[in-house]
Amino acid sequence: MELVHLTEVEDLCRKALTNMGHLPQDVEPVCEGLLWAQRRGNNQGIIKIPAGAVRPQPSAGKVTTVFDTKLSARLDAQQRPGIVAVQEATKMAIQKAREHGFGMVRNQEGIICCRCINQI
Repeated sequence: MELVHLTEVEDLCRKALTNMGHLPQDVEPVCEGLLWAQRRGNNQGIIKIPAGAVRPQPSAGKVTTVFDTKLSARLDAQQRPGIVAVQEATKMAIQKAREHGFGMVRNQEGIICCRCINQI
């Protein structure tokens, strides 16, 4: 069995996602998620690339805020990869928590990110 260095796998993953048509800003988070799973022996790793399970949606658009208060928000990820939606929701929840001590953000698909932070 020939071993492949992790950086080579990372490069191949990025190239494959780019060639599949993922938006440039989505390639890194999707690649990180797949490689995280791969390193742990999870079945959600890089096998998803040749299986076609991470194909980008042609209708994917910009993540938009459809509801917003000082403590909570709801995002519409516009068919972007789930990990992108989670990262956007987490960033927004952290910002709300920094400003008000608590933040909760969910996306249209039902993923919820909560942060209760005393000091950031």
